[in-house]
Amino acid sequence: AVCMSPKSDAFLSASKDNTVRLWDLRSNACQGLLQVQCSLQPAAAYDQQGLVFAVATEDGVLKLYDMKQYERGPFATFPAHPDPVNRAPYTSLQFSYDGRSIMATSPGKIVTIDAYKGEHVHTHNLPEGPAGAYNFNVTCSPDDEYVLSGAPDSTVKVWSSKSMRQVACWGGLSGVPTCVKWAPRRKLVAVADTQGVLGLWVPRR
Repeated sequence: AVCMSPKSDAFLSASKDNTVRLWDLRSNACQGLLQVQCSLQPAAAYDQQGLVFAVATEDGVLKLYDMKQYERGPFATFPAHPDPVNRAPYTSLQFSYDGRSIMATSPGKIVTIDAYKGEHVHTHNLPEGPAGAYNFNVTCSPDDEYVLSGAPDSTVKVWSSKSMRQVACWGGLSGVPTCVKWAPRRKLVAVADTQGVLGLWVPRR
């Protein structure tokens, strides 16, 4: 998984070798390395200011790092998984634009977490699908009004951030939409599915 900094040429990569690496587009050399205790591939994401990045480790634990002092270790650690019994690992992370929330996906769920306190705010449940077959990411609109994610039934689900209710369902895809991204400065959503098709949506509201 790769996450681009919203403010610079830096980007993060989270790999199956249990590392999170810091890169710069102007160099082919790794700029920094974090070894993550995780049985599966970790997840990582920048905040919208590019000053902090989050790493999801084993059992749904979130660690927050200062971009300029990441070598000192995390400045905050949250045992943020809402299900203490079945702590499925998070597969992707997304900061809200106001920096107050972190959205994380795990199999069948999207979990919203308070970025300051690490408290569970809400869980969106996705339709059932083949267990472990797909990893979905989550994205939000630039005004933080909506949360979007692909689902196993080959649709894109749209929820209101305020009411936590589903407000739209986009279909017409040939495959399962595992990657959904809202453009930072445009009213445009890009969706990539498992059939290698890229679709573009212009939300009506």
